[in-house]
Amino acid sequence: NWLTGPVSSWYGVTVEGETVLKLIMYSNNLQGEIPSEVCNLTELTDLNLGHDSGLIGELPIEIGQLSQLQGLFIGYCSLSGTIPNFIGNCTRLNFIELVKNNLSGPIPPEIGNLDSLRILDLHDNQLSGPIPPELGNLDNLLELHLNKNSLTGKLPVNLGGILDNAGSSGYVLFDVSENQLTYSIPFSWANIEILFA
Repeated sequence: NWLTGPVSSWYGVTVEGETVLKLIMYSNNLQGEIPSEVCNLTELTDLNLGHDSGLIGELPIEIGQLSQLQGLFIGYCSLSGTIPNFIGNCTRLNFIELVKNNLSGPIPPEIGNLDSLRILDLHDNQLSGPIPPELGNLDNLLELHLNKNSLTGKLPVNLGGILDNAGSSGYVLFDVSENQLTYSIPFSWANIEILFA
């Protein structure tokens, strides 16, 4: 019922007052690119467009305008290009899930600015280069999935700090398998209780 009534009645759109807060439209046979105009919805808290293989093109670089964004899920699509550095401006993000796309290039070190981030899932893409040591700044991260990419280099020493984040949850999920990393465990991780599978 898009374009046929008030915006609050449109499928997948959550409105409060006159403000669009959520776009939840996964598995809807979406086609084409994500329009940059979506990033004009500066009060948006959740953007979920996943499970649509017809969704192509790059993430808009304007995504950094979404300063209220808490959840970003655009997985199981056909996105290409790089992850914009400007994603580091979305400091309220709790989770980023861009799984199983065709994203390439480096992981932006600016992701290390996202203090509220609890889940970072970038697995099954074509990301390359080293894992940014800035990810070790994510004091609230509970899940890190970078597996099935083309990442190179050594595990950053300070990344071990993420494994101390378990707290009351009792676990941290940490998967960097199926890359081209040099798998030497940093000496500073010696006292961390961890299971590598």
